[in-house]
Amino acid sequence: MPLHNQYTNTELPYLSLRAHCGLTVKDILQLVGSLILPLMLGIFTVIITLHQQTITTQQRLEDRKLTEEQREQDLNISREQCLQDLNMFAIQREHDLNISREQRQLNKDIAEARRIQDDLIAEKQRNMSEQQRAHEVNIAQEQLRDSVLVTYMNDIGLLLKSNNGSLTSDPVTAIIARAKTLTVIQQLDAARSGFVIRFLYEAKQLTSGANSLDISDAELIGIDLSSETIFHRKLHNLSLTGVILRNVSFFKRDLSYTNFSGSFHKG
Repeated sequence: MPLHNQYTNTELPYLSLRAHCGLTVKDILQLVGSLILPLMLGIFTVIITLHQQTITTQQRLEDRKLTEEQREQDLNISREQCLQDLNMFAIQREHDLNISREQRQLNKDIAEARRIQDDLIAEKQRNMSEQQRAHEVNIAQEQLRDSVLVTYMNDIGLLLKSNNGSLTSDPVTAIIARAKTLTVIQQLDAARSGFVIRFLYEAKQLTSGANSLDISDAELIGIDLSSETIFHRKLHNLSLTGVILRNVSFFKRDLSYTNFSGSFHKG
């Protein structure tokens, strides 16, 4: 009786609960089992979602980091390229400046060379002009000397003809002949002056022992009366009294009976 009562008292809540909800323990366990699976799936889904979000966030951070690194790298490359370009520009500019300086220097050198060449050409032309003028003056002087000599020869020839071959037979003729001779010797060069002396000697107007033409004070400078310039070696009885002899040559000449009294000889 007591046991029966105890059992009866124990089952009463269970029976009362079952009677109240209409569920058995098995039903409750099945209900709990059916709720746990979706809950676990939900939790798993949340965990997966959070993990994926974490991965996505990390990936985004990594992508951002890579992007920043790439951007920094691009900036570095850009800066290096800019520096290289600036360096190349500076090098090119310096090269261009060097070429420009060299070209200017070359142009200066060419201009200086041309100026020197032009100066040389101008100097050469001036020298040629001066030489030409000197040559023309020399020709004119030679022509003048020839004309003076020819005139003298003609005048003396006329005096000789008109005075029977003597320039001293008449005092007036002697004075005229002396004046003409001294004047022509001053005007002529050494070669033509030597020709005058030979002409007068061969015309027997400068022979000692005869009435010789007075040509005292005449300056005979550089006259060559050597045997190499005159065919005849003998100058016998040559009279050159009172004359001035400077560098006069009588080389290999026979000067027998030559009269140099009162003459001044030098050289």
